[in-house]
Amino acid sequence: MSFVESQAVRAVLVFTLVAIVFTGVLFAGGAIFLALTLAVEMWAAAAITALILLGSAFAAAAVVRARGQRPVQKVVPEPAAVAPDAAAMTMIAGMAREKPLLAVLLAGVLGAAGTIIQHKTRVN
Repeated sequence: MSFVESQAVRAVLVFTLVAIVFTGVLFAGGAIFLALTLAVEMWAAAAITALILLGSAFAAAAVVRARGQRPVQKVVPEPAAVAPDAAAMTMIAGMAREKPLLAVLLAGVLGAAGTIIQHKTRVN
């Protein structure tokens, strides 16, 4: 599935979710309104229904805002238990099974890089 197709699927799912939520709120509001019309006049039932629905939305927003964001803990990487050279050799050995020419090329590049690094850190 390409990026555009996945975005289109997400858009359809979001649109469907929004439609379901709005439908649920509409039916809940209608039920509250019809229940209140038996006890009070229509305008009062509409006002009370609006206050209930808006009040619950604002209460939910206040709860979410009061919770705030959790502090993010920074992960400190542990030092490698295996030497970096051993990890590179393991990677090259795994690659050599599938693509031997690429493994030889990568080993040459890593060897040259190692030589340059040792040359820079060597004391004259």
